[in-house]
Amino acid sequence: MVEEKVDFLNVPESGITLLFKEWNPYRHVKGKLKVTLFRPEIGLQSHILNNTAYALGQLGLYQDALRAYQQAINIDPEFSYPYNNLGVALSELGRNEEAIRAYQEAINIDPKNTEAYNNLGSSLLDLGRNIEAIDSYKQAISIDPTYVSVYHNLGNALVALGRNTEAIEAYQKFVRLWSGDEYWLNRARRIIERLQNEQ
Repeated sequence: MVEEKVDFLNVPESGITLLFKEWNPYRHVKGKLKVTLFRPEIGLQSHILNNTAYALGQLGLYQDALRAYQQAINIDPEFSYPYNNLGVALSELGRNEEAIRAYQEAINIDPKNTEAYNNLGSSLLDLGRNIEAIDSYKQAISIDPTYVSVYHNLGNALVALGRNTEAIEAYQKFVRLWSGDEYWLNRARRIIERLQNEQ
């Protein structure tokens, strides 16, 4: 069921990520199920702090979230998720340059972290660095072509550069893959229609 043999008795401090070949019980999660295992004394503490910080961010307590993410990073500097989530909190505070550095660190640790590439693209887009944003979104797609939300973001970046034909293709891919809230589906369809009318 797991794609490779794993030595569960010697889990490194940075953890082991397992990809399951077929099994995925979560209908809302596209693609293969991915689980990261950590040594309890390192990974559990870092996960608890990361999850606490995430909850604080959901409550709008971004300064508290930043402190908790930094604590998670201090405990396990090789765990990429707190860096990515730190970037999200920084971005919410309008600190996009710092957010970019956090996303880049997440990517340095885990070059297949599609969420970090997507978030990096969004911070770059917020700063008007559209070409770099497109490159980041395309990197996420090259890692996981089923990562649906990145297509909507890619479309936004392409529209910002007036590359409407490519943007339409990105939004159409989003529409084909999206299985969530109807709001985003309808929004993408309206954008496609507007762009097609402008051609």
